[in-house]
Amino acid sequence: AAGNFDPMNGTLKLTVASGQTILKGGNITFAFSLVNSDAENTAPNITLSGVGNTSVFGANASIFSSMSSAYSALLLLGVKDGYIPLRVIVPRFIDFQIAQSSPLASEINFISVTISTNVDCISGSQFTITGLGGTLT
Repeated sequence: AAGNFDPMNGTLKLTVASGQTILKGGNITFAFSLVNSDAENTAPNITLSGVGNTSVFGANASIFSSMSSAYSALLLLGVKDGYIPLRVIVPRFIDFQIAQSSPLASEINFISVTISTNVDCISGSQFTITGLGGTLT
């Protein structure tokens, strides 16, 4: 099959390649990549529709009724409904707390930090805390 993506309309049109046939009941499996929006949004209603080859069957080509996709409601990176296509969230901190064990000059000072995010932080994720200057360390 060959595909054509129209980003303005959010439409992917697939055409069965010349000389090829997809037998009834056969699965068509493929993957493609898109770049998610830079803003949070809920998942759109994604549907599938189709029509048979009109050059072979003419105006009486089979028209497939539209169908909405089934989605997995599992967590992805800790995001509820994260597997639903085009469900987008912006990673952010939910909580950031920092405290010290001693305010006295020249004393050892243990700093404790608590961080909470709205997504899972997988291996390789990094955090940077700034403003820790002015110490003898």
